[in-house]
Amino acid sequence: MISQTEIVRGNEAVLEAELLLAQVVVRLWSLDWTTPLANEVRPDAHFMALGLTVPLSGSRLSIRANQYMGDARHPGRLAFAGAGTSFDAFLPSGSLRVLIVESDPDWFETITGFRPQWQSRMLSACVNIQYPQLVQCLLNLAGEVQAPGLGSERLAESIVTEAAIHMARYLARVSSETAAPGQVLADWQMRRISSHFEYYDGYMPKVADLAAICGIGERHLHRLFKQTTGRTICDYARDIWVSKTKRQLADTALALKEVAAVAGFSDTCHFATAFRRATGVTPRAFRERLLVSSAQADQFAIGPDWSGERPSSAVAGGASYLE
Repeated sequence: MISQTEIVRGNEAVLEAELLLAQVVVRLWSLDWTTPLANEVRPDAHFMALGLTVPLSGSRLSIRANQYMGDARHPGRLAFAGAGTSFDAFLPSGSLRVLIVESDPDWFETITGFRPQWQSRMLSACVNIQYPQLVQCLLNLAGEVQAPGLGSERLAESIVTEAAIHMARYLARVSSETAAPGQVLADWQMRRISSHFEYYDGYMPKVADLAAICGIGERHLHRLFKQTTGRTICDYARDIWVSKTKRQLADTALALKEVAAVAGFSDTCHFATAFRRATGVTPRAFRERLLVSSAQADQFAIGPDWSGERPSSAVAGGASYLE
């Protein structure tokens, strides 16, 4: 059923139109924020998101799956996120219109014959998708949902299917372009690196220690890590540090100086500078925002649903993308 009326207003979001299909939910949102926002969300549905307005300058998004992470610095107009991934996003103040297509992962695999096997190169490729046919396909879908005509639902179903196939082809191509075995770190090596970062207190462990647990030399580690993830060890360390620090800040029983110490800083001033450079907000501002709007935190930018309602039963707990 398509609804063109204003369904929800609040949390600086307006749901302009909605289409509920058996395995897919399509929503057109208008968003408006007066202050920057940041959050981490774990969706359990696939989604495609297309910004219908000019992307917000300064937006950042990282996508993580298991031990792999996608580039956080340049989210684009079109993005895809798979069920079970984790998002760490920053959205500056401004306004935005975005089309969100949430789909059941089993439906996606049945329609396309493709199930994503996440590695860093694929995750990074999903942050800023350059695929004109898919963009046009989603623009057609947005027009149909916004101004439905005769047979709109049947036509929308065919467009959604076409979009899923285009998306699967894009992911399959990216997957085939990953480095060959022997030119990348093994899964057990990436797991050891990920575990070492998770339990390390501070910003950046010694590369010599990382190389030792992988059984290779430091220069070899630098090269293979970049081949495996498409990122430098320093960039990876920054994003792990930000994610861990946000979790520490969410524990309001810890004073800022205690969080700074765990994060590897002897004083809160340098800690605040590093955190703001990485996220766009200060540690104090991030914590205050959590306190003020903790009940609404999961509904920012890429949360399940700004209206507080769940998607259809076939798409449990979808997600929305900021750009």
